[in-house]
Amino acid sequence: MRRIFTPLVLAATLAAVAAAPVVAAKPVGECPNGAFTLMSYPEFRALSVLLGVPEDLLGAEHEEGWNTYDRNDDGSLCVMDLPDNAGTLGGWVFNVVDNTAHSR
Repeated sequence: MRRIFTPLVLAATLAAVAAAPVVAAKPVGECPNGAFTLMSYPEFRALSVLLGVPEDLLGAEHEEGWNTYDRNDDGSLCVMDLPDNAGTLGGWVFNVVDNTAHSR
């Protein structure tokens, strides 16, 4: 009985180890489609200023908000400038997603 049991336990242990998830770096992908532009925070800040966003709205809290979307910590996000909508933050509206997004 022991001669059969030991190889079975060993085989089960090896199978469990082989099936364990592999820890890998967070994926870096592309933007979901051509409507988005890959940008770093300094590039996004410069675009915001160019489009008329007041500098006082672009403080440390703004960059911290940017970082919350950067799930793979590569410093880049996909940005889409949305049409200006009356009554929404002075018309400066962007769609921002991390560059791990996939289009289907």
